[in-house]
Amino acid sequence: MLSANDKINRLIIGKFIGLIFGGIAFWASGFFVPGFSMEFKLGFVLWYVLFGHIVANSINAKEYIEEAYKLHIHWSIPCIIVGGAFSLSLALMMKRVSQGKLHFLISYASGHRLSSPYWLVVDAIFGALVIGFILNIYCKSSKL
Repeated sequence: MLSANDKINRLIIGKFIGLIFGGIAFWASGFFVPGFSMEFKLGFVLWYVLFGHIVANSINAKEYIEEAYKLHIHWSIPCIIVGGAFSLSLALMMKRVSQGKLHFLISYASGHRLSSPYWLVVDAIFGALVIGFILNIYCKSSKL
């Protein structure tokens, strides 16, 4: 079992990875669609920081379930569930506003092949798996 300090370190690293992803989204949103406002770009950064925190927290919860209930869960399962559920709320909002800028960004970046806002769910699942993989490697290297 990890100590409280290791769990907090995991949360901090998850936020940092989310900040890196948010920085990439900040840059990419301005590169692909120059009309984004600064508030919208900063929203990307904050969303990914929160996303990294929630993925790290789901891995902490997975370890608690393994310890308390003696039930082994692969690290990718909570990442897929949390990544999909967290992004589904954003995709449902974009479905309502189908001509929004974020919808346009996905469509433009894919050469107008991906016109559905539900591709955000797939993107978030992939991002959650990357964050979870990095955190899983960190946790294995920190155990003594």
